Amino acid sequence: LITASETASLTSRAIRASFAASTDIGVTVAGGGAAVTNTVSSSTGVWISGSTLDVNGALTLSAHDVTSVVSTVDAISLAAGIFSLAAGGASAQSNVNSGVSAEISGSSITAGAVAVEAVATPKARSEAKGVNAGTAAVGVSVAKAKVDTHVSAETSATTFNVDSLRVAASQ
Repeated sequence: LITASETASLTSRAIRASFAASTDIGVTVAGGGAAVTNTVSSSTGVWISGSTLDVNGALTLSAHDVTSVVSTVDAISLAAGIFSLAAGGASAQSNVNSGVSAEISGSSITAGAVAVEAVATPKARSEAKGVNAGTAAVGVSVAKAKVDTHVSAETSATTFNVDSLRVAASQ
């Protein structure tokens, strides 16, 4: 068994609060914003190249990527007064960019069962919450999650003398 594994994990949370109060006839304003952007980029691979292998039994090449990204933003604006304005914004973005590969090339393999596998199970989650309160209130919350994964399993220019050969890539 030849294996490569990636288990990157990134979590962040931003909390923002603003408060303004007035007891006179003037205008009271409270506002602000918070943003979080997380990006994980990884490359995980396993390979046999230019080799001669005589294995008594099974041979497995396995590459796995289990990357996760979580971004959370909470924003609160509160304005208290006769004429009050509360404004706020929250933005959360999570990005996963990963490549996973398993390959046998330019080799001669003698074995029982041979498996060449690449598996990616990325997770990206974003959450943006905003609460604004006043005589007038306005707010914007945006949450985005993006996963860009490239997965490959392959053999090339290789001679196999095996009981079975399985080549699989999944996401």
